[in-house]
Amino acid sequence: MPRFYTSTPLTIEGSRIRFSVSIGLTATLGPTLEATINHADQLLYQAKNQGRNRVIVG
Repeated sequence: MPRFYTSTPLTIEGSRIRFSVSIGLTATLGPTLEATINHADQLLYQAKNQGRNRVIVG
């Protein structure tokens, strides 16, 4: 994950906000759109469970 995304805080209405990014990306299409989205969702939660600023591709 590029450090720019995780080290640059946003300023909104005078408040500085830091954030992290977790991404689950599926590399295959399932038999339905719902199956594909569910697979990406599972990968997202794997990324979150492994810590901040992770990308999981599956």
